[in-house]
Amino acid sequence: VLSSSLDKPAPELELFRELLGPKNAAKAAWFLFERWKSSNGTMTYKWPFVALAELGIQEEQVLDLQWTINDFIKSKKKDQASHLMKVLVDMNEKPAFLVIQGVAQRFRYRGRDNPAIPFLELAAKRKEMSLDELEDHLIPDCGLDTNGKRIFDYGPRAFTLVFDEHLEPRVQAPEGPIFRSPPKGFSTDDKSKIA
Repeated sequence: VLSSSLDKPAPELELFRELLGPKNAAKAAWFLFERWKSSNGTMTYKWPFVALAELGIQEEQVLDLQWTINDFIKSKKKDQASHLMKVLVDMNEKPAFLVIQGVAQRFRYRGRDNPAIPFLELAAKRKEMSLDELEDHLIPDCGLDTNGKRIFDYGPRAFTLVFDEHLEPRVQAPEGPIFRSPPKGFSTDDKSKIA
């Protein structure tokens, strides 16, 4: 595995994943990465990045990488930060791209020297989008549908999220009344849907 690179991972990693199962392999990769990081995280070996890229990262750990990347950049460990952002691009998932975007926003003052911009551009290219389209894609939708609406289903009753003239969220009943917050459930409502 020590001879692996992000572009040519060692075949042993696939065997490792088969033996442990995907979830345990991802946990093992994260454990190894954390051990590597706590021992000064030198770039002599790149296997921790390969392990993360090939064995996966659990969703809750993706956000932790933003802080790690920020720390690497502040500590002038650009190679480590770059390798982690490449791992995130290789994940090809929205939460990973959001982390890279967060890094780009954090280090915006560096202009074109922003260390995250090339990785956002690579992510956009892989998604066959422009950088602007990718950034639009990453805007949180807050659970709204494509028409900017959200339905709160109570079973026999349903309420629609609307916005007033001050863009404050409100909940509207089918009959027309508007509430500041979702109404309390009735005994006739489906309790499993009202959490």
